[in-house]
Amino acid sequence: MNNYESFFIWAAIYTYIPAFALLLGAAVFRRDWSRSGFGLTGIAFLSHTVSMVVRWAAAGHPPVQGNYENALLGSWFLVVIYLIGGYKYPRLRPAGIIAGPLALLILGVGLRTPTLIEPLSAPYQSNWLWVHVGFSWLAFGAFLLAACLGGYYFFKSKKAPESDLMGLEEIILGFLLFGFVAQAFMIATGAVWAANLWGRYWSWDPIETWSLVCWLVYGLILHLRLTMGWRGRRLAALAVLAALTVVISFWGLGIGQGVHTPLL
Repeated sequence: MNNYESFFIWAAIYTYIPAFALLLGAAVFRRDWSRSGFGLTGIAFLSHTVSMVVRWAAAGHPPVQGNYENALLGSWFLVVIYLIGGYKYPRLRPAGIIAGPLALLILGVGLRTPTLIEPLSAPYQSNWLWVHVGFSWLAFGAFLLAACLGGYYFFKSKKAPESDLMGLEEIILGFLLFGFVAQAFMIATGAVWAANLWGRYWSWDPIETWSLVCWLVYGLILHLRLTMGWRGRRLAALAVLAALTVVISFWGLGIGQGVHTPLL
């Protein structure tokens, strides 16, 4: 990490914190601070983006290699999906009280790992990188934001009847569907890339297995919602609990050995 990247990523972190404070204050004290908190989150996101651009320019490749770069890009996707959702649906902006700290936690964990800028390793030098990794982070951001909204649903349901939260429930369902489709494309493109790289479509290594488990779990949630009628607090709880499979899928590379492990 060079000095410019360090400046912009820490500027982003120090801006995400007061943005979270404003959103939390809006929720707790019922003040009209959510707009300011949302705007400050956008400013922090811009600094976050510049830090990635600086790293990309210095390394000559997108931030997709190693734990720090995964954290940098993963937290970025989480925030960008939150900002898009909050821009389109202003009532979702208070969900930043969960999305913000989660993004900070991801960045914090990443910063505890080596941040050296290194050239892209041979397996990553493929056009499939953009397709596979792009779909994976879209799924990641959608699933984690669904979990954030699920937690926000529980917070709101203590003060309002579930009948008043149907709109929020539909948005959670939308993010679950979006993530499920993106995860399906991530698995499919990863299989094609693996066939070109290792000569086989599937190896049952930890990240492949957990990606499949994650996808099946969310498929079960959608089945329970769309065909069994599970909704309200039950759907919100499932959205929160299922995020555990996302965490294991994206950061469980150390569980056992597999073809993905040597790439980090």
